[in-house]
Amino acid sequence: MNKIYLSLLAAICIFTSCRKDLDFEYRSIEPIYVIESSITNEGAMATITQTMDMMSSDDPEGVKGANVTITADDGTIYKLTDNGDGTYTSDEAKGIGGHTYVMTANIGGLTTSSSSVMQDKLKLDSAYFAKIKMMGAEMFMFMADIITDRSDNNYYHLIMQRNGEYYGWSATDNHGSPKICELGIGCYYSKNEDHEEDIIHDGDTITAEIRRINKKTYDYLETAFLGVRNGYNPTPNFTNGVLGYFSAHYVKHVPTIIYNEKSVKELREK
Repeated sequence: MNKIYLSLLAAICIFTSCRKDLDFEYRSIEPIYVIESSITNEGAMATITQTMDMMSSDDPEGVKGANVTITADDGTIYKLTDNGDGTYTSDEAKGIGGHTYVMTANIGGLTTSSSSVMQDKLKLDSAYFAKIKMMGAEMFMFMADIITDRSDNNYYHLIMQRNGEYYGWSATDNHGSPKICELGIGCYYSKNEDHEEDIIHDGDTITAEIRRINKKTYDYLETAFLGVRNGYNPTPNFTNGVLGYFSAHYVKHVPTIIYNEKSVKELREK
């Protein structure tokens, strides 16, 4: 088995005997628009919200009333339908590999845009659960082996659901591998009673999708992951100070898995 490259690794906590209490002064700032949008082989969508005060416990509300379009490099313009809840969709707009698309949104007089190159199809070799010895315990992982088609870097985004609800994600490049890219999501430790809600049980239904993304989207996801841990915003790729990302990518759905711990593979890094 090739060396396994994982974007989501178990965190190692470092404790220190020194402690100092710090007082922080929080300042309110004007809300900033946040857009998460894509065009894929299945359609196009956008979600528009606004940032909230860091002390707020409310969920961000969707921003409706925006004018959202996606323009292909052949001049075709797709207008996304406003669903009235901050989401915008189009079943007509479908990305074609190698073509460039520009997403533009006019929100209350502010115009912002972002471009992305549509990625080619991906081929899935297999998807399965595995476990590996880590930090003195067995870590259970959801794995997807992707067949790569060239030696330069491709980028992938794996999203997993359990019983119809979001569970986790990871992203990676193929590190120049010309054959198989191994992408995994760390799920739980076999003896981790502190996170009972993360444990996957026999009979749970697992669904997932793999997205072949470009480097621009991968960079956003990487900084989003680091930002959650370190308290800063991810690198945006929209103009005029709008946060978020626009991605033209190919989507591959993983066949549904009914979890059975007896079928979990032993995984060893070589």
